[in-house]
Amino acid sequence: MKTLLLLAIMFTISFSCSNKKLTEKPKNSNGNALHNEWSTIEYFSREGSVPPPYYYEYKIVIISDGSGNLNYQFDYSSENQPPLQYTLTFSDEQMKNLNKALLESKVLETEIKVLPDSVHPIGGHVQRINVMIVDPNPGLDQPPRVIETPYFPEEEFSAGLNNLYGVINKMVPEDIWNEISSKQTEYIQQNENK
Repeated sequence: MKTLLLLAIMFTISFSCSNKKLTEKPKNSNGNALHNEWSTIEYFSREGSVPPPYYYEYKIVIISDGSGNLNYQFDYSSENQPPLQYTLTFSDEQMKNLNKALLESKVLETEIKVLPDSVHPIGGHVQRINVMIVDPNPGLDQPPRVIETPYFPEEEFSAGLNNLYGVINKMVPEDIWNEISSKQTEYIQQNENK
């Protein structure tokens, strides 16, 4: 009888510990909590139609485990200047701010409608994101769901998206932006009169 009672107690303790593990948010190798609502965010930004030395485009990739990268391209082609590439690591606070901005933008819950072609602005800077959501059930062999925002969203979505884009850009350390700015100025000076 004591053995049976002891086994029942051990089973109960074991089961309650395993349930606690299921409800805890998983962590990455840095100890940061994983943000599992989405798996990857890709932010795209590009300058409008301008002469080659002034043009630039870049992509910031953020992975839900707090890692990411930045790929920055001068000019319209990488023939003249290879892209600058940076590996990024984000803090829990940055990821929390990103998730808040993502929720406030309504990207995950609403289809962001695009402005009609007749009212698209001509030229200028444009930006958008792709949000990838992987099905958490590995038994279902399905591709990730991709939510894509348009370059020209309807006015009601602009403020939320612009805030989200601002949060994403601020996640890149200032010293990286300063280095890019310096290299871009140098590139323009070398190629202005060609």
